[in-house]
Amino acid sequence: MISSSQSQNQVAALLLGVAIRKSFPKEDYLGSGVNRSGFYADFTISGTFHETYLPLLETAMKKESLSDAHEMEMVASNAQTFFIHKKEKGLAEKLESTRGTVRVVQMGDFVDLYEYPLVDPAENFYFTLFHFEKRGETTRVLGRVFSTDKERKTFLKKWRAYPKKSHEALANEMELYSQMDGTWVWHSRGIILQNVLKKWWANHLQKWGIFEVGIEPEFAKTYAETRKERCIALWSSIESLEEDLFPIETMTRDSVYFFFNKGEKEKNRTTCLFCVQEFCQRFGLEEVPEDSGSSHIQIPIYDALGRKWPGPQIKIAETSIEFTLFSSLERFIALLLERFEGDLPFWLAPEQVRVLPLKGVDLSPVEKIFSTQQIRASFDESEGTLAEKMHRALRTKVPYVIVFGKREEQAGRVTVRAYGERKEETLTLEQFEALLVKRKSVV
Repeated sequence: MISSSQSQNQVAALLLGVAIRKSFPKEDYLGSGVNRSGFYADFTISGTFHETYLPLLETAMKKESLSDAHEMEMVASNAQTFFIHKKEKGLAEKLESTRGTVRVVQMGDFVDLYEYPLVDPAENFYFTLFHFEKRGETTRVLGRVFSTDKERKTFLKKWRAYPKKSHEALANEMELYSQMDGTWVWHSRGIILQNVLKKWWANHLQKWGIFEVGIEPEFAKTYAETRKERCIALWSSIESLEEDLFPIETMTRDSVYFFFNKGEKEKNRTTCLFCVQEFCQRFGLEEVPEDSGSSHIQIPIYDALGRKWPGPQIKIAETSIEFTLFSSLERFIALLLERFEGDLPFWLAPEQVRVLPLKGVDLSPVEKIFSTQQIRASFDESEGTLAEKMHRALRTKVPYVIVFGKREEQAGRVTVRAYGERKEETLTLEQFEALLVKRKSVV
């Protein structure tokens, strides 16, 4: 279904294209479009593009109109010939591998491709150009449309804070994953977080009588029929979305399959719906699936900028149901980081407690607590001052950091610093264990 937001962003993209073409007439124009961030336009520039150009382009956009727009639907090869005739080499090259028909718009000398219906901008048509980025020789200008000026201002405030609140920045601080030589590398703490989520997923599904198997999705039905199993769950690799939040070639996807006889759809539909609803509630997602009668239910998850990304999905047929909870494990982790600003719930934290031991102490009392309560804990016995170690632990957002020296050992106590708190507190070992038990019970 095409939303009014998509259509308005499409209009804004074309207005941006016109503004760029008129402002940089000697440069190669490569086309405009709509994406999850809003709208964009690409072009090459022989000089340097500066941030100060964005408000100038905004002003130029406001002077343009689609009133004389001529919309055409063409076979891709004909559109390519048309663009070559118009000396728009960049647009022609975009269609080299395209088959079928495409939509072309012409406004005076300006031509472009477009995807969504063109509508007259409403009176409350607000937009902003908030960013540009270099992609090799291509410069991409990014913008977004809003219903009100208040929404526009709120978004710009979020955008200015985003460099510190993006999943990339948070993951780097928390030592979960980072970019290295152009690829994403998962560190040990990130792998632990993946495993925590996978374990929760398996336990959650088992409550509904669903068990994990190790097969590829295309063999799910054959496997279920051969083994006479009504439902199975599995992990597989999928291609990432174009311009994904977590830009890697393949992602890890969870899939659950229900197979049943005709006439059993509603009963199984209800089971799957409740299973997905419980997942959404556990992670505090903004939207929870409702039984609307639709054969395809999609639940979006929002990032820190309010952009929608695929979340849980349910596909319902007459004799089968397929659903996914994470959609993509990697993207889900990235969204969790932005949602919680890195301060993950205690049960999810890859490292729940970090101990800063002083030399010569007997650590067995705290080790026993961690073993008994199954706490994910580490001991930082590296070189450096206590202050440096505390700073490193707080930067990685470990929920509890404890100092354990001779004084604490003799008194049977620990000095505890909770993440987000400015002061430390001293607890007996029994009080500390009770605190961990309480935190574990809050999910």
